[in-house]
Amino acid sequence: MTYITKGWELNIGPFIVLCILGLLISSCANTGSTVHNFDIEIEDSSMIAGESTLTVKQRDQVVLNIKSDEDIFFHIHGYNHKIQVQMGKATTFEFGAEVTGSFPFTIHTLGFDENHVDVTHDDGHDSHQQNEGNKGEIELGRLDVYPR
Repeated sequence: MTYITKGWELNIGPFIVLCILGLLISSCANTGSTVHNFDIEIEDSSMIAGESTLTVKQRDQVVLNIKSDEDIFFHIHGYNHKIQVQMGKATTFEFGAEVTGSFPFTIHTLGFDENHVDVTHDDGHDSHQQNEGNKGEIELGRLDVYPR
């Protein structure tokens, strides 16, 4: 399509294509993932350091640095990640935030033997029943994953 205006010939087709291409490139530029590091410290089954709401965007990398004064499982619901954290040892866990929503993260304080092997019954199901030697499940906060 060509227009003539006061001695200038204006070809709109390539101009429109360049505008659309520019919009596509600028919208794609902001889709990269970000790495988020969160330090979480747990004492007496309560979080004493770290944010109670961890906020990320979909496809971001999440790095959790967890330390506890007792042997626990750190559990992120919705993602079904269950991370064993040994008393006094920093545990780092990394995963991609693929699912959007708000997911509670909890701890399960379980009995371990001297080799830090879980000695309570765990049949692999996402059960929240109290086992002998288990104080139960304690919610510490939430992981909020927003769409990109």
